[in-house]
Amino acid sequence: MFDVERRNNDTIISICCATKPGLLLPTLNTLEALGLEIQKCVISGFNDFSMQASCSEVAEQKHFLDREEIKQTLFRNAGYGRKCL
Repeated sequence: MFDVERRNNDTIISICCATKPGLLLPTLNTLEALGLEIQKCVISGFNDFSMQASCSEVAEQKHFLDREEIKQTLFRNAGYGRKCL
């Protein structure tokens, strides 16, 4: 599950997928590359990988990101191929 919710300049991201070694750092780097700054993040790797992050847009990089664009980028970053359903 990859879910992205946009509220004005705030973005709530929820990820829950099979645990893959090395998934956290590329995910955080992808958020940074998208111009999103993490304000709050809760991560769990108990059985599966799950992450819930509250982000805001970086002032210097402000450009409107579609929630579907963010979702697809995170999905590809996680190694799940071209497009998420």
